[in-house]
Amino acid sequence: MVPEIVFNEDSVDYLVIGDGEFAMLEIIEALENKRSIKEVAGIAFMETGKLFYTKQRDLEDLAKFPVIDWSFVNPKRYFVPHVNGEKMLHLYASKGCPGQCTYCYNPCFNQRKWRPRPLEAIVKEIECLVGEYGADGIYFADDLMSPNKNYLDKFCAAIGSIDLDFTWGCNMRADVLSRDDLEIMFEAGCRWIFFGIESGSPKRQASIKKKLNLDRARQTITWCKELGILTTTSFILGYPEETEEELKETVQYMLDLPSDVKVTGHYEVIPQSELHHFLLDSGKIKNPQSLKEWKSLAGMFENGKKFSNTNLLEKNVIINRFLYNIITSNIKSKSKTAGEKSHYWARRVVKQAVDFLRMRSIKSVVLVFISAKRFLTIMFYAHMFPGILKKYGLK
Repeated sequence: MVPEIVFNEDSVDYLVIGDGEFAMLEIIEALENKRSIKEVAGIAFMETGKLFYTKQRDLEDLAKFPVIDWSFVNPKRYFVPHVNGEKMLHLYASKGCPGQCTYCYNPCFNQRKWRPRPLEAIVKEIECLVGEYGADGIYFADDLMSPNKNYLDKFCAAIGSIDLDFTWGCNMRADVLSRDDLEIMFEAGCRWIFFGIESGSPKRQASIKKKLNLDRARQTITWCKELGILTTTSFILGYPEETEEELKETVQYMLDLPSDVKVTGHYEVIPQSELHHFLLDSGKIKNPQSLKEWKSLAGMFENGKKFSNTNLLEKNVIINRFLYNIITSNIKSKSKTAGEKSHYWARRVVKQAVDFLRMRSIKSVVLVFISAKRFLTIMFYAHMFPGILKKYGLK
């Protein structure tokens, strides 16, 4: 997204722009066979002190990609707890998203195109991870698992045909699913869905070009609760030019929404997104010239202060109050071996701290201190400003 900035760091020789899998192989082959690196499409490199770009690489057909060979790693090392067990792993079934959300990297990076992997490949990988390594949960971490009902039905039929005991979750748009769709997903083993809502203000929904039907989204999440599918909803606070009225609308929508987990955070600038260019054109930011400057620009608190017409302290209180609600929520997880356990998220936090300590290194101690500081920050903002909590109906 920002190759010129990466090369300013003087830390890489070649940079792939777009899909990296085949481009990486071609770079290696060109170097091994002493061919001109300029023959490799979709890369950038420095030549005589200047940044050189080769011709643009087309988006890859994911049917060309091999089935992932998990024997190169030990998948058991990467198991994480989930709402239906203790051994979840992440897979991907597609790349990209057809949406045009102004805060997102997708319109630039994936050119608003959604590309599925062959269902046969996905089935083989699940059979390997569940059948050979003992995974009991699969999270499809795609930006959008399915853009239409036709593919969703085929996907669920393929996943549901696997004769193994596991459940799965995914990321979906909240206003495109019918109750029948959700019933089909549940029958195929879906037990959790992440929905990116991002704003409870109809005006802001139009502005960020997500254009989510908020009433339909609420209905979808209600159906999920009735069927037994756990839902997580995400929200962004502090969009450029967002007003206090919009912030109040979003908080109220969050409070009214029957989702199980509500996550929110400050707006962050994504390189080459439409909002990034808006901020540049309006003179509110200058293009960073180093990764360090990008890190500063992407800092949550700085963004919240610079770009919106809302109060930074109030946003911090709102964000941390919802984080506190997650940690203290009595969401239960289920597994075949341990039965039903309460306070799923609190147990995950504790497990992460224990995992850090088991590393037995200076880094592990630092990670524990960072986690402890973050926890204390959450507690501070979530409880020490009763006036703000009352103002937004959070008390």
